[in-house]
Amino acid sequence: LVRQGLEQDLRESRQNFSGVVEYNLNANLIVDDQDIVRYANPAAARFFGKTCVGLVGAPFPLELTHRKHVEIDYTDHEGTRRFGDMYATQTVWSGHHARLVTVHDVTARTMAQQALERSERRFRTIFAYAPIGVVMTDRRGVIHFSNAKFQSMLGCSEEQLTDLSLFTLTASEDAGACRSMYEELVTGERDMFVVSQRYGRAQDSPIWARL
Repeated sequence: LVRQGLEQDLRESRQNFSGVVEYNLNANLIVDDQDIVRYANPAAARFFGKTCVGLVGAPFPLELTHRKHVEIDYTDHEGTRRFGDMYATQTVWSGHHARLVTVHDVTARTMAQQALERSERRFRTIFAYAPIGVVMTDRRGVIHFSNAKFQSMLGCSEEQLTDLSLFTLTASEDAGACRSMYEELVTGERDMFVVSQRYGRAQDSPIWARL
């Protein structure tokens, strides 16, 4: 009876383990010393764009290195590109040395990051080459970035303008009204404002500009 109970526990343990691996969202594969796939779960089939039957018995689709963690960029036979974090550890399969390969699919995250980087590059290009003066400030009006046109208008370099308050560049007669409207914009009392005012220049008379 004790032996039967242990065998039953072992069968249930194997079934539970199999269920965890089969339904794991990460791709899990067993790869032997000849780089042949001996087991693949459904998540692996989805990641590599094949069926489980198509993976098992075939060479592992990627080169396995001695590193435990590798960032992978994989394109399947239909041209679908996927990104993943691949981990490989030593294990034993059917009495032989093998590797347990796990791939965490990060395609959505990577593509979102790439799209964000492209958007930032486009924004910086537009910002840098805009035909009008443009500055980026914080909620206090402190300048963090300025484009070439704004620098030219005021006769200052980017380094000279960075960390200055926008209001210190404004003529004292106009600064109070500008600051008031800016604060209302920050607090949400205004959606926008337009004002014509004077700006001091490094080595010349002030200029009029519309903010």
